[in-house]
Amino acid sequence: MPLSDPQQYVDGAVRRRRRMTAWLAGANLTVALVLGALVAHVLATSHRAYEAQARDVSEGLAAVAQMNVAAELGRVDAILRATAAELERLLAAPGGTPDAVINDVLHARFKLLYGIDAFRAADVTGVVRWGTQLPAGAPTRITDRDYFIAARDLSNPGTKVSGPLVSRVSGRWVIGFGRPLVVGSASPVSST
Repeated sequence: MPLSDPQQYVDGAVRRRRRMTAWLAGANLTVALVLGALVAHVLATSHRAYEAQARDVSEGLAAVAQMNVAAELGRVDAILRATAAELERLLAAPGGTPDAVINDVLHARFKLLYGIDAFRAADVTGVVRWGTQLPAGAPTRITDRDYFIAARDLSNPGTKVSGPLVSRVSGRWVIGFGRPLVVGSASPVSST
């Protein structure tokens, strides 16, 4: 039997080890790429699901807020309409109605509205004469307010809303409501 060169065995073992190392490195790289792709896919899917969930929650909250605001505006309008009807009835009475009676009506209705700044009424010239939290000193004029101008136009009667605007009495940001009162030739305008 011939003796073989030991270097051939060493060279063969080195080649097999290099092939095995290359194969293991390739397999590890492939597994790492697959895992990276899976992680990227899971993150993208999770992000899309989170966006959809956040959108759904915000749309739901917006819908609830819209219903709450609409209900609150409807409540204010209903009280304003009822107050306007009562004031029209009182002002149409022969001999006129004392300011104290009008103020009593406005104070009673003010108690029905939570979270409002005031409940006032102005005459046809735009001078705030009746209501709650009236300013001390010179009377306040609202002739330039959008809701007063729109409410004074009797061709389209109804509650007019304006704002947000700064109240000339309290200095706070408010939403103004105006509704015309049709009483003979004078038409005072109720506003909150």
